[in-house]
Amino acid sequence: MDVNNLTNVYNQNPTLQGSYTLQQYLDLFGQGATPTPTPTPTPTPTPTPTPTPPDQGIINSGINQYQNQGGDKQGGGGAFGNLDINDVKTFQKDVYNEKTGKFEQQTVTGYKNPNIGNYQTFKGKNINHGGIAFKGIAGMAMDMMGLGPEVDENGYYDGQISGTFTGFKPSDFKNIKSFYKAKKDRQTFMDNNKIEIDRIQKEKIAKEAKELFEQRAQAANQAKVEAYTGRPMSDYRQSRPSSEQNFTGGGPQANDPIGGFENKSGMGRTGYEDGGSTNGSSKAALSAKVKELMDDGYEFGEAVKEAMKQGYMNGGRIKSYFKGGLVSLRGR
Repeated sequence: MDVNNLTNVYNQNPTLQGSYTLQQYLDLFGQGATPTPTPTPTPTPTPTPTPTPPDQGIINSGINQYQNQGGDKQGGGGAFGNLDINDVKTFQKDVYNEKTGKFEQQTVTGYKNPNIGNYQTFKGKNINHGGIAFKGIAGMAMDMMGLGPEVDENGYYDGQISGTFTGFKPSDFKNIKSFYKAKKDRQTFMDNNKIEIDRIQKEKIAKEAKELFEQRAQAANQAKVEAYTGRPMSDYRQSRPSSEQNFTGGGPQANDPIGGFENKSGMGRTGYEDGGSTNGSSKAALSAKVKELMDDGYEFGEAVKEAMKQGYMNGGRIKSYFKGGLVSLRGR
């Protein structure tokens, strides 16, 4: 390892300077002596130029992960500043739940570590791994200092991601092939399950969006009607189909050349100037219309006149709602 190269990295990195002396830093790479500095050609100080990173090997690449943070190649994200937060993927993994004491399917978000090429959680845990319980020197040291994750009686910690051989017992080595196959089948199942979950979720979102749109449209329509009539829409009208709730603005005036009518309720169906729908009975149609108009705030007499104006009946009688008598509606 070139001493000058290491020195340049150290001089350009405030993080290293705050953690080590130059000699301590060089000792990490087996360099026992500080290189002899190159004498300045002139005694006159010159402005320090913007440093150009030298050609670096694997070790230097790891050290320089703290430089140019946020760059696509150098990471800059995550708990340790070594993840590329722009390179994100989701994975279906079995994750340990300490409350149930089981590994359960979860969607895990991973960020690429450009230094090793693997995807890791924000806290630096490998998402795809062998699941072999070998902690290494650093892991054992953390456990000795009480800094490692706390495991339960099953030997797992909450949030632990299951690896290829997680749960495999070395004493059962003869069944390792079937264990491995079961793990692969489980992963395939989770991936397919996620596809179905996504499909259901999309349908649910589409349905909720449609219902929300209809609710907003209905509320806007009701507001128009109530602003036009000056009174709240009746419960009866709200129970009717939307086609009978739509705001019409009252329709054309009765003296319109087309032969329209003025709809005081501001809603309902138009185009009945030549006679309304009788559904087999002009009396029943007129009676229903009068009741509808009264629910919208008309007095009985006004409701009858309005119904006649809309052409629901050109003759016949309906029962009075006030005195139980008959009101003559025959045309004159």
